[in-house]
Amino acid sequence: MSNRTFYFQSLASPTQHNLHRYLLAAGFQQAANSKAADFSDKNLTLNEADTELLESKHLLASLVQKYCPQVMPATYVIHDHNFNEILDFIADAHNAHEQVWILKPALLNNAEGVMLFDDLEAVRTHFKGTKRFAGYHVLQRYVENPHLLNGHKYTFRMFVIITNFAGAYLYPHGYFNVSREKYSQENLQNLAAHLTNEHLNSDHSPNNWQVPTDRCPNFDVIYRQMQQTVTATVSALKKESEQLFCDNPADKAFSFFGYDFILDDELNLFMLEVNHCPCFPRGDDHPLQKYLYEPFWQEVIKQFVMPIVSGETVVLCNPKVFYQVA
Repeated sequence: MSNRTFYFQSLASPTQHNLHRYLLAAGFQQAANSKAADFSDKNLTLNEADTELLESKHLLASLVQKYCPQVMPATYVIHDHNFNEILDFIADAHNAHEQVWILKPALLNNAEGVMLFDDLEAVRTHFKGTKRFAGYHVLQRYVENPHLLNGHKYTFRMFVIITNFAGAYLYPHGYFNVSREKYSQENLQNLAAHLTNEHLNSDHSPNNWQVPTDRCPNFDVIYRQMQQTVTATVSALKKESEQLFCDNPADKAFSFFGYDFILDDELNLFMLEVNHCPCFPRGDDHPLQKYLYEPFWQEVIKQFVMPIVSGETVVLCNPKVFYQVA
């Protein structure tokens, strides 16, 4: 392994930071520059337009609505010029007076700008006002009856690796984000009880705690639903971006995606959103580092980095390591 080399221009990204650490542990050496390296930043760079179809909330909503609307709660793209038309359509298509809707700015993360509404006219008023984010949003039916963990709302985070040379793969282990405040439908303004994002409060204190999916009862049943959902979305991506999945690309590359899911109280699974290059933890002090992330990065190097540096194709026979979705 000592003749294997890698080079990253920066370690600011959590992806490059972790790969740097685990490549060294696997016996790789740092090259002087990218041209001298067997593996480098170019091997972590998929076409940006393709990745945006999953990461940008409004583009994901359009993709899902076109090909597999069943995998998400009812979701609509809404912006400055169409909000009246979309809100009128929703009022006709849904019993909107008895439903809660969640509004998310399309290009923001960490719950920034997220709001809950139990009145579509309040959404209309919000869009007519000036104290809001401009641009694209998604308006999504809020899952008011989530499955709870001791009274707390939770969501799942799972990892998907998409390659431009050997399809896409779902890692079978993840975690669920559990909100620290007990769930209640009474106060929609208390986002801490409704959202499970880690960084939500102004004091930057964690809004959740994380539990590995291996501790989830009957996760094998839930995981099968996740396989179906990821397969559906990647298949949709393939239809929109056939060039992403090539037999022999100039530079073999792959990228990481964090898929977020929620269960309702009848154990129906819904995908909420997808994050490109999710914020992986950097240090050993993270409670899931050795339990989840250490084996994850080791398998990434074995299953995806090594085929690139060896000039081989990825062949994954054991679904307990990675499940091939496309």
